[in-house]
Amino acid sequence: MLNGATFATALQNTFNPLNYSLEINGSTTGSNTINLNIGSLALGPYPSNRFKKQNSGNTQYIIDGTTNINLNQGNAGATVQSDQTLPSRCTTMISNIIYLSKSLSQLSPNNNVTIPSGQPGPLNFNVNNVDINGLAIFNVSISAVFNNNNVQQIQLNPLNFNLQLVVINVYGTSASWSSGNLVGNWFGSATTGQSHTIWNFYQATSLTFSSSMTGAVLAPYATLTLQSNVNGIVAVNTLYANAAVSSALIVFPSCTTVSEFIIGQY
Repeated sequence: MLNGATFATALQNTFNPLNYSLEINGSTTGSNTINLNIGSLALGPYPSNRFKKQNSGNTQYIIDGTTNINLNQGNAGATVQSDQTLPSRCTTMISNIIYLSKSLSQLSPNNNVTIPSGQPGPLNFNVNNVDINGLAIFNVSISAVFNNNNVQQIQLNPLNFNLQLVVINVYGTSASWSSGNLVGNWFGSATTGQSHTIWNFYQATSLTFSSSMTGAVLAPYATLTLQSNVNGIVAVNTLYANAAVSSALIVFPSCTTVSEFIIGQY
């Protein structure tokens, strides 16, 4: 259900208006307006006659009879189209995301995390070691990090200069996170933490974030409720967002071999 949102706010004006910046495979409900700042909208091919133009200026559409769409680049060529390939592409994407999450979860951790217990304090991911591809791997409990009232702040310390990508595998099924903000140079930089960190919630089914997250949130089985921004990307089963999701895509390191770094194909 879409109850009002704005998409493609971070795309540059050089983005081709004919290219899709938003794709909706399923049906929609909701009466609030969806704003698409840049680019075009692709819809799955069902039901038939899903959309109608609402004005002569090519900027306003209604989809599924309920949801209004504003295309800010409508007069520059942006449009709404039915895409016959979208269902199969979505199926492939879901399969790939599940495979990626499972593959990451099976990687052996090569670093430790210090977690406060007994009294409040910082939680530190200290990167002392990386593998041949520059990959730092952590394995932590969801309750120890995100359901832990003793965690005042979360920081990642890149102590190894060969670091390329951080994978934090988080085991456990649910979390309601409201304390322990991400701090420090790694999480504060768009060129490091936002595009070089993956939080892999490979078992989670329910997540609520009231604190801002940095990096990619990978939780293929989870319903994620956002009450604060994600400075990164999100790949989840269901998303309820009262906040922004915006940043660069993950930058994967060059792989020595596919067997050593199984996610290189992505």
